Amino acid sequence: MKRRERLSGRRQFAAVRAERASAGTAALRVHLAANGLTHARFGFAIPKSVGGAVERNTVRRRLRAILEPRRAELAGLDVVVSTSPSALHLPFADLAAELWRSLGAARRRMAENGSVRPGPRRALMPSPA
Repeated sequence: MKRRERLSGRRQFAAVRAERASAGTAALRVHLAANGLTHARFGFAIPKSVGGAVERNTVRRRLRAILEPRRAELAGLDVVVSTSPSALHLPFADLAAELWRSLGAARRRMAENGSVRPGPRRALMPSPA
């Protein structure tokens, strides 16, 4: 993922979580917010309870691989994926199914709540490089 397609920093993650459009399973939780851009931006919150750096990066790489082929479907959204330790041990197909199920539920919740706001907001803007 390119730099412009990544969320970074506590403020950007908090702004996405503040939208309250989320859904999840035992292994992961997905938070969504409209970003007013032509592309999606992604952030991954993998806690140390998942394991060491190798295990956390393995989960992060698997999530990126799942999202990559269908990234265009999420254009205009900021996506934060938080995981639990069980995500490390899930087979790839099961992790993918849980992620897409959670994304679908979060998008429905976002539409129900009317939390899709046009235009970028300052808290969600990328920090200067």
